[in-house]
Amino acid sequence: MGNGIHPDLFFLPKEISKASGHRFQIGLNKRKVKNFSFFLLFSLVAWFLSKLSEPYESDATFSIAYGNLPDSLRLAKNSKDQMDVKLRASGFQFLYYGIDQKEMTLDLSNVGHDGNDFFLEKSVARRQMERQLAGNASLLDLRQEKIKVALYTVNTKEVPIRLKADLYLGPNYILDGKMSIDPKTVTLRGPKAELDQIQEIATVPITIQEITDDIQEEVDLELPVAFVDTELSTLKAVIAAKVIKFSEKVLEIPVRVHNLPEGYLVRTFPNTVPVVCKAAVDRLKDLEPQDIEVSLDYAKVATANTNIAVLEITKAPEDVYDLRLMETPVEFVLEQQ
Repeated sequence: MGNGIHPDLFFLPKEISKASGHRFQIGLNKRKVKNFSFFLLFSLVAWFLSKLSEPYESDATFSIAYGNLPDSLRLAKNSKDQMDVKLRASGFQFLYYGIDQKEMTLDLSNVGHDGNDFFLEKSVARRQMERQLAGNASLLDLRQEKIKVALYTVNTKEVPIRLKADLYLGPNYILDGKMSIDPKTVTLRGPKAELDQIQEIATVPITIQEITDDIQEEVDLELPVAFVDTELSTLKAVIAAKVIKFSEKVLEIPVRVHNLPEGYLVRTFPNTVPVVCKAAVDRLKDLEPQDIEVSLDYAKVATANTNIAVLEITKAPEDVYDLRLMETPVEFVLEQQ
């Protein structure tokens, strides 16, 4: 041609034309597959929903709760919390029960008992459970003739609380009186078989170091291993004590002799002995030798072939926390008057 343009430029090469047709065919097939899959899935879902709407008879498991217990009874911790039953219900309901287990509440206000065993009659339990089912579901059977319920008769017992504490007072500090615990006793409520094993309740062990101030601590009570169904009236106690700083004072106390035979007297060497007194500083200021008595009991040494006697403190003043003889054995001489 005169214009110099080659005629083949107006046509696609045969290879390119074939490839394009092949891709079109593949796309068409994919579309058919998608449409088929969609309709197949839709059909399956419709069939599944249709089947689920139909009624079935099968086993199911319900969780069990209990209500309206008589005041004299308690539910044991090992009580049954599930029950197998036979139901007639739609597939939807069985599917729902499989996902979220239905809870049934059994009213125990009229629970029966046979010796130590408590139970609900099958007919009573069945009526209660049927009232809690949806309208299109029915209870066909329970798997047991009597529904045994783990209950126990409530007993009460009061026992003392025992303190388990290690107290370490700071230097020159002492307890002013005894430590108190509040409450002193705890009331237990539970089955008699458990209560019979328990004579006291101890606190959890505690340790307090370097005590220089008054003590007031809340402590937990320690539950015995034997406890399964027993309850405590309280789980805590408060311990308290007054702490004071003390000092020491040494007093010379004359020795007094008791149980002498008539017409005799006893001389001791020495005739006074030092006694160390520990008390609060204010108390020590008022302490006098006549507040303390140190004695020799001649009746205890009369039959012994010795002139050595052990002394005893036979009178101690109040609010003094420690009295200590610095000399306990002394020599003595029996003289006739």
